[in-house]
Amino acid sequence: MLWRAPTTAVCLRPMVEHDIDVVVGLALAADLPNANRTSLEREFTLSFSCRQVAEREGRLIGYSIHWDLGDEAELHALAVAPEARRQGVGRALLRGVLLRAGAGPCILEVAEDNHAARALYEECAFYPQGRRQDYYGPGRSCLLMRHEAAPSAGDVAASIGGKGFGIAGV
Repeated sequence: MLWRAPTTAVCLRPMVEHDIDVVVGLALAADLPNANRTSLEREFTLSFSCRQVAEREGRLIGYSIHWDLGDEAELHALAVAPEARRQGVGRALLRGVLLRAGAGPCILEVAEDNHAARALYEECAFYPQGRRQDYYGPGRSCLLMRHEAAPSAGDVAASIGGKGFGIAGV
């Protein structure tokens, strides 16, 4: 599938509890594990959980959740609405995670057969670090990926083209 240029700006902001129903829908559309209200509500009780959403024209079109574990960050979820995919929204969310993570490494798990997500992570300097056989069930393995150093604010702007994206309080 070809990259589609966004029609309007995307803004990243902290996720709030009234976003949960839309976020559950995004997680289900992306076939993410633990895509339910209870799991998302739990994230709001964890002091190390960092949650952000992407909006365009007031509509929530993506989200990410990562844990700030002090010396490293761990990405737990990243999803983009199907109609907003391949427009830089996932990249903006990922760069928001890396910017907030600071100078430490960031790790994640991704389904081995999720080629779109793997391509995004590799484009953003994540590299495979290991593999878990049948992690998501029989025949569905995952790759462990790692990013060594978070980018500066200038790198974030450059990596997403510096146009059409804003980061608010992430």
